[in-house]
Amino acid sequence: MKQILKFDAWAGGIGGVVMIATAGLWAHFLGLDPALIRGTGVVNLCYCVYATSLARQDVAVPKGTSIPIGANALWALVCFVLAGVRLADAPLGAVYFAAEGIFVGALAGAEARVLRRCRAS
Repeated sequence: MKQILKFDAWAGGIGGVVMIATAGLWAHFLGLDPALIRGTGVVNLCYCVYATSLARQDVAVPKGTSIPIGANALWALVCFVLAGVRLADAPLGAVYFAAEGIFVGALAGAEARVLRRCRAS
């Protein structure tokens, strides 16, 4: 479980830093407001901190592991809503949010499967 949490934390951290540092560039390319990109970057960094704290616990299945699964599922839903809202005025932005939603949704599913296996053993 800790390995997937580490991966999830790294993905959130790297994504957050890149979004914040290059928001203007991405905004221009994707047709989105830079504040929206920075905001999603901040959310990713906050999530990274939490996932890192779980991954650093000295137990096989850290307490609170179901929270990132729910958070990832919720973030995937938010990304799909943003993709739908932006489809008409920023098609590349919609593709970006849809891709992030797919990635984060897949992480939620993988984490849920790993958690079930850990609890079953």
